[in-house]
Amino acid sequence: MPFRILEITKPSEVHINFGQLEITQEEKIVIPIEDLYQITAIGPNIRLSTMDLSFD
Repeated sequence: MPFRILEITKPSEVHINFGQLEITQEEKIVIPIEDLYQITAIGPNIRLSTMDLSFD
Protein backbone atom coordinates (compact mmCIF):
# COMPACT_ATOMS: atom_id res chain seq x y z
CA MET A 1 0.00 0.00 0.00
CA PRO A 2 1.49 3.36 -1.02
CA PHE A 3 2.20 5.72 1.84
CA ARG A 4 4.75 8.33 0.69
CA ILE A 5 4.11 11.75 -0.83
CA LEU A 6 7.20 13.01 -2.68
CA GLU A 7 7.81 16.70 -3.43
CA ILE A 8 10.70 17.61 -5.75
CA THR A 9 11.77 21.28 -5.62
CA LYS A 10 15.47 21.23 -6.60
CA PRO A 11 16.78 20.86 -10.18
CA SER A 12 16.66 17.10 -10.79
CA GLU A 13 16.52 14.28 -13.31
CA VAL A 14 13.86 11.68 -12.57
CA HIS A 15 13.79 8.21 -14.14
CA ILE A 16 12.16 4.84 -13.52
CA ASN A 17 14.54 1.89 -13.54
CA PHE A 18 13.53 -1.68 -12.59
CA GLY A 19 10.51 -0.57 -10.52
CA GLN A 20 12.51 2.08 -8.67
CA LEU A 21 12.21 5.86 -8.99
CA GLU A 22 15.69 7.33 -9.38
CA ILE A 23 16.13 11.02 -8.58
CA THR A 24 19.51 12.51 -9.44
CA GLN A 25 20.40 15.85 -7.84
CA GLU A 26 23.83 16.24 -6.22
CA GLU A 27 23.47 12.54 -5.35
CA LYS A 28 21.24 9.70 -6.52
CA ILE A 29 18.14 8.86 -4.45
CA VAL A 30 16.24 5.61 -5.10
CA ILE A 31 12.66 5.02 -3.92
CA PRO A 32 10.50 1.93 -4.63
CA ILE A 33 7.56 2.84 -6.90
CA GLU A 34 5.09 0.81 -4.82
CA ASP A 35 5.77 3.11 -1.81
CA LEU A 36 4.70 6.28 -3.65
CA TYR A 37 1.18 7.66 -3.36
CA GLN A 38 1.82 11.05 -5.01
CA ILE A 39 4.68 12.92 -6.70
CA THR A 40 4.72 16.72 -6.92
CA ALA A 41 7.39 18.50 -9.00
CA ILE A 42 7.62 22.27 -8.43
CA GLY A 43 10.28 24.52 -9.94
CA PRO A 44 12.54 24.92 -12.96
CA ASN A 45 15.01 22.38 -14.34
CA ILE A 46 13.20 19.23 -13.24
CA ARG A 47 13.49 16.66 -16.02
CA LEU A 48 11.03 13.77 -16.12
CA SER A 49 11.26 10.89 -18.57
CA THR A 50 8.17 9.89 -20.56
CA MET A 51 8.10 6.60 -18.65
CA ASP A 52 7.71 8.61 -15.41
CA LEU A 53 4.67 10.37 -16.80
CA SER A 54 2.96 7.22 -18.10
CA PHE A 55 3.74 4.73 -15.32
CA ASP A 56 0.59 3.10 -13.99
